[in-house]
Order: sequence, then structure tokens, then C-alpha cells
Amino acid sequence: GAGTAEQLKGRAEGDLGRVQRKVGQVTDQTADQVKGAAKQVQGKAKQDIGRTQAAAEDAAEQIEATSEGLNDSVKAFFN
Repeated sequence: GAGTAEQLKGRAEGDLGRVQRKVGQVTDQTADQVKGAAKQVQGKAKQDIGRTQAAAEDAAEQIEATSEGLNDSVKAFFN
């Protein structure tokens, strides 16, 4: 779902940030180091958002399944 896609985007952004930060360290470019670190933080945040979205999607599916089961039980009781 959307949560998994967001996690993957976050992972990719974090990886790119890590590379940019390392290149900045090797070339002694502070700006690249800072930009890379910022991308890593953004990537981590996107991963966290994706995990939260995935958990919400799972919870919604569980609630739907439970409510359908409850509905069937109530119908069976009164029939």
C-alpha cells in the first residue's frame, strides 16, 4: 500500500543523503555534508511516516474484518 511505497521512498532518500554526506566529507565540502545529513533525516522521517501508514492500513483492515464478523453474528442470532 501507500505506507510501503513511502517507506521505500524514504529509504532511497536516506541512502542518497548518506552518499552525498560522504562525498562532502571526502571532498571537504561542508555544504554537501549538511545537505546530505538533511536528506538522511528527511528519509528517516518518510520511513517513519510509511510505517505509520502501513500500521493504520493494517488496523483498518482488521477493524473491517472484525465488524463484518460481528455483523454476521448479530444477523445469525436474530434469524
